[in-house]
Amino acid sequence: MAPLVFVLYAAFCFASLYSFSRRNVVHTLVGLNCLYSLLKRLLHRVHHHYVCHA
Repeated sequence: MAPLVFVLYAAFCFASLYSFSRRNVVHTLVGLNCLYSLLKRLLHRVHHHYVCHA
């Protein structure tokens, strides 16, 4: 995943979560799901890096 795409994706996630203050449940769920997949991807990459390059 390219760094720029990663940053844009994260920005989209936070923008969706920000909408929570407006009580928009759909945006909140999208934001949380977004951040969850982002964290999962990041953890997978870190894990892969340390396991394969140990």
